[in-house]
Amino acid sequence: MKLIKQSLALLLVLGLSTSCKDFFKYDDGSSINDDTDRPFTSTPDNLLPAVIGNFAQMQYDHAYRTSYITQHLNNMNSWNTWNYSAESRIPEWRRHYHDVGVNAKHVMESSNELKNAKNYFAVSHIVMAISTQMTSDMFGDLAMGRMLDGISYPSLPTTEEETAAAKPPFYQAFTGNPAARYDDQIKVVYPTILKRIETAITAITDIDSPQLEMSLLNDNVYGGDMDKWKKLAFAHKSRVLLHLANIDNNYEAVIDAVKGAEGFESAYYDFSVGDMSNAAQQNPWGVSVARFDGWSSWGNKLNSSTLSEFFAVQALQYNPDDKAKAYDPRTELFANGFSANADDKKYLVAGSQKPGNFVNEDYPDLYGNVYTKDNAKMPIMTSEELNFISAEANFKLGNKAEALKSLKKGVKGHMAYMGVANADIDAFINNAELFPATEADLTISAIMMQKYVAMYLQSESWVDMRRYDYSPSVYSGLRRPNNLIWFFEDEPDNVWVYRIPYDPQTEELYNKPQLEELGAYQDPNWLKVKMGWNKK
Repeated sequence: MKLIKQSLALLLVLGLSTSCKDFFKYDDGSSINDDTDRPFTSTPDNLLPAVIGNFAQMQYDHAYRTSYITQHLNNMNSWNTWNYSAESRIPEWRRHYHDVGVNAKHVMESSNELKNAKNYFAVSHIVMAISTQMTSDMFGDLAMGRMLDGISYPSLPTTEEETAAAKPPFYQAFTGNPAARYDDQIKVVYPTILKRIETAITAITDIDSPQLEMSLLNDNVYGGDMDKWKKLAFAHKSRVLLHLANIDNNYEAVIDAVKGAEGFESAYYDFSVGDMSNAAQQNPWGVSVARFDGWSSWGNKLNSSTLSEFFAVQALQYNPDDKAKAYDPRTELFANGFSANADDKKYLVAGSQKPGNFVNEDYPDLYGNVYTKDNAKMPIMTSEELNFISAEANFKLGNKAEALKSLKKGVKGHMAYMGVANADIDAFINNAELFPATEADLTISAIMMQKYVAMYLQSESWVDMRRYDYSPSVYSGLRRPNNLIWFFEDEPDNVWVYRIPYDPQTEELYNKPQLEELGAYQDPNWLKVKMGWNKK
């Protein structure tokens, strides 16, 4: 009897499942049980807006942390002390893998299946290239994903000994494997970034017919203008090659990429396009800071932050001992209420807390400038940065006249963007005490200090400082913050933070062997290990 009951039950289940399957079919053969929101059933024009929106948020996530490391900002509750090993979540890691990268991959795949979506194919590769570069430059080695089957992967030239000792490319990211092996930053990650850029450039160049429509609704950066995206690809290529020039000194390749980007128009995510009715439509650096969701990002701390002494005195050239002396006209624009005639309640040494009798309101207001309004544009890569890349590369090649020309363009462009009057721009450029008068006066320090000012609230500035090992001969007057966490406090003054720990919520739980292999598992000394592109 028991066997009969089991058999009848099995027949009932089989019959029900078969009849249900037939009953819930549509005329086109699809089923009511099909998930129409799955990425591979969506078209790239529906997928790209979320990718670019998360990509904009990524710029904030990285800059939120690095702006305190670079001392663009000082938090008056001492958030500059490099105590990163105690963090329970690292949003910068999650933003790449869970928001930008995996969804950009879906855009690549869905656009590759269409005959008229090379524009989406190219944009997704450029976004992935920048996202990967930013993430690798914060953490080092990381798991890479394949672009598409059939696309080969390059490698940088190495000696036979290095080739024999090198780990093979794993390319295990975005496959559903939570314990993906990490690929080497220099041998795999960077070459693959460059391959993505070249793939995008080729796709845009080969466009010869109308493409799937791309407007500001899909692309809140360039509104579907493929020529602008192509120039961004070349501009980003110059950034990547500049990092590698720390190893191979190939500054000619950097200049070639700069030339490819000629006419490059700054890439911004434009928050003024929306109605700013919710946090997703507001710049995270704006005054509406109640966006903290407790998991994937933070609300900004500008209401309890001020300029650091290094930024105000060394970079912006404010002289507290001679307040009548000329200084950078951008100072008051960075910090509302900064006045040379006021008491010295303007800035703090990095890592210092405000004196007990001071309140936040005693310091200049950091909200309301071109970076810190709710509707401000979020910089992805700017034409000013490209000019500074050109200045640095030309200086390294001995082309000082061209370097000075590019430096002037970068400074003038940034001052104009911030709203400095033309007369004040000219006065600054023509003041030999503030700006190099001739190519004979030009130094790498002058270039990098001006780039540092123009890269306010942009994470690439931290890459620059690390490329030069925080050198006081390049970043004149730079010193480590006060009140550093204990594992840095006892180190010599030339030991700085070079990386951020991998996300403990994912990597420590699911990928512990990989962290142990690197020496990165719960070891604060890992933060002191230099990046692959640092000079040895």
